[in-house]
Amino acid sequence: MKTLVSESYNIAWFKLADFVTRGEKERALNLLRLLMHSINNPALTLQLEGDILLAFDDQAAFLRYQNAALLFKKLHKFQEAIGICQHALMFKQDENIIQTMLETYILMNNPKGVEYSFGKLTILFIAKNQTDELINITNNISQKVSTNLQIILYARLIIALLLYDPTYKKLEELITIIINCYKNSLYDKTITPTYLTKFLAEVKAIDIKRYDQIKGRLHA
Repeated sequence: MKTLVSESYNIAWFKLADFVTRGEKERALNLLRLLMHSINNPALTLQLEGDILLAFDDQAAFLRYQNAALLFKKLHKFQEAIGICQHALMFKQDENIIQTMLETYILMNNPKGVEYSFGKLTILFIAKNQTDELINITNNISQKVSTNLQIILYARLIIALLLYDPTYKKLEELITIIINCYKNSLYDKTITPTYLTKFLAEVKAIDIKRYDQIKGRLHA
């Protein structure tokens, strides 16, 4: 009996693939939902539904991916959440998915992941002329993270502005914030100086005058 159930289950998955190949989206989605009842994993269901929708070029796929990642994040299955986000971003630089990935990396206390995902977010917002909104997001996040992560966030933001919007009105305020983070770090042995060193090297490569200005203020 178990063998028959297993064979029927395998046949159903092959049938699902066949529906996708033949372009029968609704039949594929309906069969997926039937199959997933036996697994009882809402996050996986959303992920697979996203895969099917993406196969049909349906942009609703990205909402399914985001919701799947959020469910995995809620369950503290952070690697699964990151994996879904990375998969989705191969097809579209979706703002909500990038933010979900950033939030997950912050929960993981993963500096490289925070730097990577926030770098993507800065470029996306600046390209859409939504820099003020980006700064609000940065300020809100910075209140919840360590000084190390604050330095990474503001460093990525400042570098992006120097590259794409060097005359931005609040640039000096942001530079003051990262300088204050550095000065606070002098009394906190948990701070990793590597992040600030990298930031200064990038500023120097972009704008030597700005580099001299920031370095002078750091050691004032």
